[in-house]
Amino acid sequence: MEFGTVLKGVKVVELANYAAAPAAARILADWGADVIKIEGPGPDPIRGYSVSMGMPNTREESPIYQFENANKKGISLNLKAPEGKEALHKLLETADVFISNTRLQSLKKLGLDYESLHAKFPKLVWAHVNGLGAEGPEANKPGFDITAFWSRTGALLDVTQPGYAPNNSPSGAGDHTLSLGLAAGILGALFKQRQTGEGDRVSVSLLGTATWAYAMMVLSTQYGDAFPKSRTEPNHPLMSSYCCKDGEWFMLTVIEYARFYQTVCKVLGLDHLIDDSRYNTLEQVKKHRPEMVAILDEAFASQDRAYWIEQFTANDVPCEEVRHFADVHKDPQGWANGNLTKFKFESGKEIAFPCSPVQFSANVAPPCNRAPHLGEHNEEILKSLGYTDEQIEEMYKSGAIAADKVPTLV
Repeated sequence: MEFGTVLKGVKVVELANYAAAPAAARILADWGADVIKIEGPGPDPIRGYSVSMGMPNTREESPIYQFENANKKGISLNLKAPEGKEALHKLLETADVFISNTRLQSLKKLGLDYESLHAKFPKLVWAHVNGLGAEGPEANKPGFDITAFWSRTGALLDVTQPGYAPNNSPSGAGDHTLSLGLAAGILGALFKQRQTGEGDRVSVSLLGTATWAYAMMVLSTQYGDAFPKSRTEPNHPLMSSYCCKDGEWFMLTVIEYARFYQTVCKVLGLDHLIDDSRYNTLEQVKKHRPEMVAILDEAFASQDRAYWIEQFTANDVPCEEVRHFADVHKDPQGWANGNLTKFKFESGKEIAFPCSPVQFSANVAPPCNRAPHLGEHNEEILKSLGYTDEQIEEMYKSGAIAADKVPTLV
């Protein structure tokens, strides 16, 4: 099975901006769905976000917008204009999926909430992203991954060392985690649609996604587990990071303590600890974590990281180099598995692009076609709906459609 055929024939209409919902639609597009992205007369604000991360933001080169919106077609509709709203409804007549992250009260005003669209298009799968969930006193509160995914759930504060300020959140990580769940939910609803002819509501929130992602900590804190944790008090000393002789960090990740304890001691030259009752069982080492971490610190500092990687890997002990974001696009393992692909902008600049992670019969990168300019496919899409050249020209004149505006930098 090849990319571009998995969801061939599935039609998706996306009325969304920023990252989470567009990323889910991009995944479906990677798999072959026909995705039409709707923007208003003003462009998706994510077109300008690259600047805040030190990247260019021009018509020819906008890396973050490209990432979120590859493999889509684009139309710009003014939904406050009757002609624009009519064009959207014509798109929905033949669509299988509608995706949005517009706040629910705004969707209701536009008649695009689930109840309204389900009554008119019963087979349509209605998929929605929000910050804090569709119910409760804060349902209408705006939410981004920095607020709803990271800040609200402990991830910024509880992974620091005690007493330190909260970390800066990695941009988009919560959005892209959510996008996988939304794509999965849409596929479940599409299966129901194929079986029954009936669409369904699919709703995913950033708060709900984070609660699921951080479930182990949500559970453990109810039993007295406390965060943030000092590096000297990890879950246990064989599941922590250690600085090596060359200043590089090494991550030891022993989930099965009893199975690997003797091996770790032998690799580190700590054979004398094998029978030490303070450390050789998980129950006892929990009482002596700081002192054992200090022993391991000294051992790891005796050799460069490459040495330890070789030794632990040879003994089949789970471990890894602690790397930087800047290392990912150079990782040969990522390239070998289709996690990365090359993309050349219209500016001529070529960079490595991350790929959606789900693969099918071969480890190949999915296609990464250029994301649409604002309103780039207006004529193509409207003509497919039966609009004439004259009608399209009138829609431009009335402001019902727009095209090719350069976004304001943010």
